[in-house]
Amino acid sequence: MSNANIGDIQSSVGDLIKSLNKNGNTVVCDAKCQESGNKTKYYGEYLNSKTNLLNASDRLKKAEQKYYTKTNQTQYYNSLIYDRAIKHITKKMSIIESAFNDNILKLINVVNTVSSQNIYRTNLEDVVNTYKFKKAHLEEKVDKTNNTRKINNRLAYFYSEKDESWALWMNHYLWYIYIICIIAIVLKVLLKGNIRNFKQYPFIILLACSSYIIHYTHSIILNTLQHYKLDASYVVFITSFIIITFLYNKIYKFSFE
Repeated sequence: MSNANIGDIQSSVGDLIKSLNKNGNTVVCDAKCQESGNKTKYYGEYLNSKTNLLNASDRLKKAEQKYYTKTNQTQYYNSLIYDRAIKHITKKMSIIESAFNDNILKLINVVNTVSSQNIYRTNLEDVVNTYKFKKAHLEEKVDKTNNTRKINNRLAYFYSEKDESWALWMNHYLWYIYIICIIAIVLKVLLKGNIRNFKQYPFIILLACSSYIIHYTHSIILNTLQHYKLDASYVVFITSFIIITFLYNKIYKFSFE
């Protein structure tokens, strides 16, 4: 191989090495790198647009003021600002007035509700007090009734014991007197020959049953009066005496007249 060809080859190799070295120093941006770059770019545009929007009102006002003042329309500009302020204030006052009226109506409804509830509470307290009074009065009547019933039971027991004692005394002592009287009456009827007078028999039978009749009549009247008074025994005695006297009188007249 000639020296000229060797030189060309070496020159080509050298150029290739330089090209590789140059490419090695260059940063390669792949798809991920490009996506990150786009994100940063678009986020910057979003922030700029947002800032422009937030400042648009102030920028518009400044541009408007600059326009009217630089074109000798300051008086008109002042009048325009005044009208805008009046409209803005009127709108806000209308909103505040509407809200105030609504709140006033709500407050009136609340006051009316509270007032009606207060009246209801007062009426309820009156009803409760009335029922408390009635309950106390009823309890007092129940106590009196219970006390009266206990007294009546004691009196009934007392009169019953007394009546039984009286009946025992009658049966043990007066019974013999009754027997003697009945025997004497029967002998008198036999001696006078009135044994065939059957009209006298009811009176004799009545005398034989007198103790039982008195006891039965006394018990019936005593239970009817129910011992409402401590002196009921006197009333019982008088009533029993009147009934028995009437009964004996009628039978006696029937037998001997």
